Amino acid sequence: MNGGIQKEVSGVADKSEYITLDEYNQIDTGMTYEEVQKIVGSAGTISSQVESNGYKIIIVTWYGNGTAGSNANVTFTNDSATAKAQVGLK
Repeated sequence: MNGGIQKEVSGVADKSEYITLDEYNQIDTGMTYEEVQKIVGSAGTISSQVESNGYKIIIVTWYGNGTAGSNANVTFTNDSATAKAQVGLK
């Protein structure tokens, strides 16, 4: 396997990086990272990145303003949203 893994985790999110449940629900598979950033209003935090065999996979995390630990993750494969998950968003 060629390529590597790079992780970046931040502590406390800036208020502008929060995502709401409404914003999360607007994200659809097939959207580009740029399209998702426009919906949320920020770039989020790249929590995982892998490049291998012609594929670039990144997982981006946005923190929620719901319950403690609330967040949303979107997985992009070659700049196309392929999966999403959320916990505790309001």
